Amino acid sequence: MSAAATTAAPARMRISFRFSGSGRHAACLTHGPGGDLVPELWTFGARDRQETLPSAETVRTQPTATGDGRVLLLRAMDGHHVLGLAARDGGRWAERTLAPIPAAGLRLLPSAAGAVHPLGLAVRTTASGLTTLLRVTDRPLGLAPIMDLPGRFTTCSWLDESGTLLAGNLAVDGAVTPIVADLARRTWTAIAGEGSQLVLARAGHALVTCREDGAPWLAWGRPGETLPLPRPGRLEALDGAVLPVAVDPEGRRIALRVQRGARGTLAIYTPAADRVREVPTPPGVLHPAASWSRGGLRVACSTPSLPSGVITVDPDRPDPIRVSGGEAAAGDAHLETFPGPEGAIEAVVYGDWRSDAPLLLALHGGPESAWDLSFDPVCQAIAATGITIVAPNQRGSVGYGDAHRDALRGAWGVPDLADIRHLVRLLTRRRPPGAPAPMLYGVSYGAYLALLAAAADPGLWSRCAVIAPFLSGPRLHAEAAEQVRALIERLGGQVEHHDDLGPRDLYRLAPRITAPLLIVHGDRDPVIPVGQSRLLCERLDAARVTYLEISGGGHFPPGETGRERVIDRLTGFLTADPEERG
Repeated sequence: MSAAATTAAPARMRISFRFSGSGRHAACLTHGPGGDLVPELWTFGARDRQETLPSAETVRTQPTATGDGRVLLLRAMDGHHVLGLAARDGGRWAERTLAPIPAAGLRLLPSAAGAVHPLGLAVRTTASGLTTLLRVTDRPLGLAPIMDLPGRFTTCSWLDESGTLLAGNLAVDGAVTPIVADLARRTWTAIAGEGSQLVLARAGHALVTCREDGAPWLAWGRPGETLPLPRPGRLEALDGAVLPVAVDPEGRRIALRVQRGARGTLAIYTPAADRVREVPTPPGVLHPAASWSRGGLRVACSTPSLPSGVITVDPDRPDPIRVSGGEAAAGDAHLETFPGPEGAIEAVVYGDWRSDAPLLLALHGGPESAWDLSFDPVCQAIAATGITIVAPNQRGSVGYGDAHRDALRGAWGVPDLADIRHLVRLLTRRRPPGAPAPMLYGVSYGAYLALLAAAADPGLWSRCAVIAPFLSGPRLHAEAAEQVRALIERLGGQVEHHDDLGPRDLYRLAPRITAPLLIVHGDRDPVIPVGQSRLLCERLDAARVTYLEISGGGHFPPGETGRERVIDRLTGFLTADPEERG
């Protein structure tokens, strides 16, 4: 296959981002001009460059950049994989493919920075839980077995730059042990005791989580010499959810992603000195994909106005961070904190809610989820129409401590609904006289919560748009898939609450809703069966409801093929004349 290479378009969504071992290249999937997913190759330097490849892919494709700027494409099919290697041939891209590989569990690892074999490594896991490490060969393109491991091998990191020592977690009969596999000798050695887990490895050092009296702690050092970090140390004292993402080339410092509420920041930890230094980053979120090379520390990121990009920083110099990945979108967002009935409520805000512009409260799904300062294409599309958005992280949202998150256990639609009812009254009081009544938008659990709010206070809302709602925890549990039922049981979603509003069952409460409604549901939704929306529509005033069922649609049609049509219907409904259904 061959076709002309193209230059990346501005501001595009990207998924499956991963760096090469050297950090000079990266590969991901992005949307091409026709809407299909296509591979994209990044080359870093004085000016970062992106090129899209011509092949159409699916979300199951694993793109991996090689050390010399080619792209491996591992495509998952039913029961087998197809491996392709794309390379430039003059001004065009050409691809060689390998015959189908009969393996259900197969994944690629980038080669180490100084590896003799620059293509990469494949990890194959059988249904019985055994692992084979295979080298990706160039000519001919193929997979050459290196060694077997007696369990599942995950969280793999190169311990050396030559690509000989591979560290990871080996799971055997439910017990996890950090090990180092020596690919030259075809042997493996445990580097910490059972119950420990490898986090990262680099330059002969390993970062391992251990447990003592049930409490986790970190150990850092060379295998065989690993020593615990100071307790309590600067790392444990960091506020927020901390994730190590990269180690410097010398093995002396660790880059940390720190998530505080809706915003992510970057910090550098020096184990020898037990010192943490935070690095200023643009308001947004940082992804786990990261690389630390002599060219700098690079971390994949997203901001409210940039779908997917990479920040580059030299941790040794105070120079500004460079952000690459396309031009920013027009809309931006910021964080605000509002007083709630039982504590503060942080929210992502687009625009100025204090103006007389139309106002929308956007409610996230989950329920174990939260809004953050990443790019949201639906919120961007809504904000582009002139609508102000307040997206709160009410009780039940993650990222604000255990008490905030666990308030929802056994109380679906109770503390979170109380927060939304409180917030809408606060916002309405502080807006100019004559400002239009607020609107509601929600997805999945957020759709359920939005409809509860519209039913609890029918006179406060001007309209409501929801995607993939359900009627109640018990009704969803009765017909959902096993994984969804397990989540409902774990979070106590079957418990019925009795207060002035009564059980949070929309089959009972829906007739109270007076605002115009738009309900969108994919007829192949694997999470919330479409029958939930069909039954809901039967309980609503047909004159006030617009129901859009997406043929072939999944759980979130605005993020799937044909998303432009769904987003257009959504924004059209929200901007319609108050007397119209939309």
